[in-house]
Amino acid sequence: MLTDFTPPEHFSPEQRRYFAEACATVQLDELRLRTQEAVNIASPVGGEASLAAYFVDLLGTTGLDASFQRFGLDRGNAIGRRRGDGSGPSLLLYAPFDMHISGAAEEDGPSLDLGGRPDLL
Repeated sequence: MLTDFTPPEHFSPEQRRYFAEACATVQLDELRLRTQEAVNIASPVGGEASLAAYFVDLLGTTGLDASFQRFGLDRGNAIGRRRGDGSGPSLLLYAPFDMHISGAAEEDGPSLDLGGRPDLL
């Protein structure tokens, strides 16, 4: 269980309660194991399908509706859905698998190629 994390000061009392409840559900040994498993899966930019498939399997074991959305030869998204009755809000967790860092070490060192995306500046 995560007990050493303090919520941000700007959280309301209700948000602090939610934060504490969420931290209480995290099992550190499982978090370590899942992190080790994920980082041991080769997932270079443009080749994230295996990592996405890992997360589809993991999400499925938690009871979520999990699926793989292919969008390239070796690319894809892991999608997990927890369906309710439709009366509550929707939440999208966007967590890219790839890194937007590219380039090779040269005289000036590695470069950061953001592909013209101002949202990543």
